[in-house]
Amino acid sequence: MTMLTWTEIKEKRSVFLKELNTLKSPYGRNFEFDDNLNKLFFLGNRNANDQNLASNIFSLNFIDLENINEEENSSGAQIIDLSNHDANKSFNKKELYPIWNHLLPLKLVDKPVSKQEELLRERMRINTAGVDSFQYFSGNLETKSKILYSYGPSLFLGKTEGPSNSFNIRSLVITEPGPYFDPKLGGNTELIAFIKERNLWVATLDGFATQLTFSDRKTLSFGAPEYVVQEELDRYTGYWWAPSNTGDCSMERILYEIVDESSVGLVTIARHDHIEESRYPKAGMENARSELAIASFKPKTSFSNSTTCVERKLHGHYNLKNLFPWYEYMVRIKWLPSGDYICVQLLSRLQDRTAIVKIPTEMFMTEEEFNTNEKTLFVDLIYEEVNKYWINVTNVEYLFQCESGDKVEFVVASERSGYRHLYRIEATRASNLEVLNDGVSSIVQRSKLKAFQLTGGQWVVIDSAIHVDDHRQLVYFSANLDTPLETHFYVTSAEKRESSLLQNTLKSLPGHIIGVDANSVEEALKNFGNETVERSEKFVIKRLTKLGFSTSAVQMNSRLSKFVHTYSNAASTGLSSDVIQLEHEGSGELPSSKVICKLNNTGSSKKSLIPYSPRVPVPSFFDFKSSDDVTLYGMVYTPPNFDKSKKYPTILYLYGGPHVQLVTNELKFPKFSRLMFALSLGYVVVIIDSRGSYNRGIAFEGHLKNRMGQVELQDQIEGLLYLATGKSRCSLEKSLPDRWEDAKLNASNSYIDLNRIAIQGWSYGYDTAYTERYMGLPSVNMEGYKKGNVLSHILNFPDSENRLLIAHGLIDENVHFKNTELLVYELIQHGKPHQLQVYPEERHGLRNPKSGEHYEILLFSWLEKNL
Repeated sequence: MTMLTWTEIKEKRSVFLKELNTLKSPYGRNFEFDDNLNKLFFLGNRNANDQNLASNIFSLNFIDLENINEEENSSGAQIIDLSNHDANKSFNKKELYPIWNHLLPLKLVDKPVSKQEELLRERMRINTAGVDSFQYFSGNLETKSKILYSYGPSLFLGKTEGPSNSFNIRSLVITEPGPYFDPKLGGNTELIAFIKERNLWVATLDGFATQLTFSDRKTLSFGAPEYVVQEELDRYTGYWWAPSNTGDCSMERILYEIVDESSVGLVTIARHDHIEESRYPKAGMENARSELAIASFKPKTSFSNSTTCVERKLHGHYNLKNLFPWYEYMVRIKWLPSGDYICVQLLSRLQDRTAIVKIPTEMFMTEEEFNTNEKTLFVDLIYEEVNKYWINVTNVEYLFQCESGDKVEFVVASERSGYRHLYRIEATRASNLEVLNDGVSSIVQRSKLKAFQLTGGQWVVIDSAIHVDDHRQLVYFSANLDTPLETHFYVTSAEKRESSLLQNTLKSLPGHIIGVDANSVEEALKNFGNETVERSEKFVIKRLTKLGFSTSAVQMNSRLSKFVHTYSNAASTGLSSDVIQLEHEGSGELPSSKVICKLNNTGSSKKSLIPYSPRVPVPSFFDFKSSDDVTLYGMVYTPPNFDKSKKYPTILYLYGGPHVQLVTNELKFPKFSRLMFALSLGYVVVIIDSRGSYNRGIAFEGHLKNRMGQVELQDQIEGLLYLATGKSRCSLEKSLPDRWEDAKLNASNSYIDLNRIAIQGWSYGYDTAYTERYMGLPSVNMEGYKKGNVLSHILNFPDSENRLLIAHGLIDENVHFKNTELLVYELIQHGKPHQLQVYPEERHGLRNPKSGEHYEILLFSWLEKNL
């Protein structure tokens, strides 16, 4: 293979990207139904100049579902039944493509965002421009529908007006200038809450703003979660409006989190013109301290009137840390519909214990009210679970509309059996107080639990929202029941059947629900052993989406009669979305699903645009048995005009950490565009999901427990050896592991000799929540940290030149550049050759197109010279 120069690679990349951009298809996301208006609102990225192409800037759109129904009836188009459909069967040719109506101009200008917004984008991995999200409030006969979003430093609000219920969107002129962070509609009256400079504010729709909290230092914030809760536990908000028309309707209420970071270590990042400081809790060090409060207030409605805000907290023995001294993180928080209770999910520092507690709002008091209070109040412990590995916190939950002071019913996801499944929990307050002996205050009342298993088997429910039809007793959820490589949308019964009632049998399982599998935490911990995966009884489950594709998002309407299904497969050039109708054929029967329209249109034409192109590489999937008899999955991309008689240099692309699944039958384009460019240069690309990867069950993930950087690397090596035995034409003499980010551990640790080159995006001192989840505390698991530390393996690095390239963003606020400094220092001290490339104004990922261009040209130029 002729060696390419820097200039030649740059030119080839330019041609490749031009072709790439012609393949990108516009798509929609963040769908919201308005059943009263019969419209569907969403963010879309159609190109302003060519509506067949995608833009990087998202704007607000809607389609009229009422017109779809009329068009369907007049055209005679047949609806597609998806219940038994797969990708190998053709669709009906008469498919319906509705027109996208624009609420905003297509030519939006990408406006600068505040630092707080910029860092939130990093936490949420948002790399698009325009409108990131919006809040939709569906009206009724008495109230208007409303839509709220932020763009740059401004807030925008739309209301339905006139007989056509069209939206009039305007910029809100607020008495307090922006930027406004995390805006939300709420209240008994029409109000907007937002965060500004670490404080919580509210404003009327006329623009009169009221400051509710007052932070007097940089380390104290109101209404925004701490760093690790955002980055590692996926909670991005820190305040919640009380349900409307609850409590004293003359007063508004907002629940919010107070975060004190004064005890968290300070990290400084040098910018070209200033020093950027942030609080960052490293493994083994202190986290931020947080507590909950409720603000009760009447909003300011004019310049002349004033407002008084009363802050109430959990004081003294009612403080959550006093009630539950073992907890470290508040991971999920919500109001119950009555407005009389707050539900909080707590998580221990090592993340092996979680609890859901129900707190009466009257327990929140001013200091004066607390000092004079004579009433005894109780917190209900309505759910508690422990796991020998760790608890994967999810957004899978649902509260049934049967709340009372003594009883609550809800659906949770648990990995007690080794796989994440759904359980319906009935929590009833005990008639007599029980003094608990496991570190929980006697103020806490542990509920009597009944747990009904709704799903089961050797597959997992995916971490995404579930939907429960209370009337029909059905639960809709996403899972990988049919194959680990595809996610689909399913439905099953949510009824409390005696056959699905869990009994206290103390099975040797990875996890235990306290009060169901064990009577106490201590009892549960004694019964963790070498578990045999629980073989659950069969459940009647129906798939609602077609095989051969993978579901990336589902949004149902409020009536649970239809949903938007967004999906793709590995051959796609973009995401497709369908509006699907549910049809209920009879009592007790699970519904069927039928497509009523497809959203991937580019105008008024009926041209089918399910995005495919023969120019997009399609991988070959494979599976193999590891040396300890575990089935692992991988995929191989081969270059154009692949010749089986020849050997090709091989790129092993890996993440190297947990909570990620790479080998899936879903859209890889343009996310893997760098790898696809490698194919055009004559490389083979291999991707393998090793033990520790996501969506294979907690026991599969749990192989990493206390030994990250050890077992997963062995799996990668075995996968390459499997392919080299004749399944492909990979050259192990010319292979390299490549990844921009590895979850704190070195790709090569003990395996430098196998690969000619390693390219690293590297880290060492990482945050508490991530590192301790998998590795425990450094003071306890010293040996595991030592083995997983790349610096412990510095002598194994090669002495020959051109074997190690290190690239890192200089202002990375997540994986700090200090880690790279330590690595480079040790490489120098031991005389190890290496090359370092720094990107001065880049954070956790390369955002600037010029930085991305430089890195890719550097990468392939380096490979051309040295592989």
